[in-house]
Amino acid sequence: MRELALVNRDKAEYLKGALRRAGCSIPFQAPTFNEFVVTLKADVESLRRKLLAEGIIGGLPLKRFYPEMEREMLVCVTELNTKAEIDYFAEALQEVSA
Repeated sequence: MRELALVNRDKAEYLKGALRRAGCSIPFQAPTFNEFVVTLKADVESLRRKLLAEGIIGGLPLKRFYPEMEREMLVCVTELNTKAEIDYFAEALQEVSA
């Protein structure tokens, strides 16, 4: 279990770095396990639909629960996500956020 937890944490940290390089913001600097909030420059719903059309669950738009969080979504990484999938997700966010 410990090894699995470390893998999840490491993948989340890898994704955070990739998203920052893609121009996204990570608004909360609290410790995370495998999910965290990201702020986008683009419309969250448009991005979610684009990714879903490609078979990727892109994240949970938070506006529905927190109306002031119009550009935030909750993303999650697990041991099942490959580096290639994580990189692809970050690239998709960069394209939409540009």
